[in-house]
Amino acid sequence: HKTHKARSIEALIEFYPGIRFALIGDNTQADAVAYAEVVEKHPGRIAAVFIRQAPGADLSQEELAAFAAIEAAGVKLWP
Repeated sequence: HKTHKARSIEALIEFYPGIRFALIGDNTQADAVAYAEVVEKHPGRIAAVFIRQAPGADLSQEELAAFAAIEAAGVKLWP
């Protein structure tokens, strides 16, 4: 799912070059990992990332690393 999500978001970013985006997802389909990839590839285009913590779905090490990468890029993160 993450590759498909990242490509879909990138298509929107390219189609709307003057707009910054807020990405909203949850931790059930590795959304944070896909979003971190987009943040890295498109600096300045993502204003914020919101990740809902689904009950009973623990965060993986990959998701925790994605959170760190998003924050390191200076993007507001609400996990």
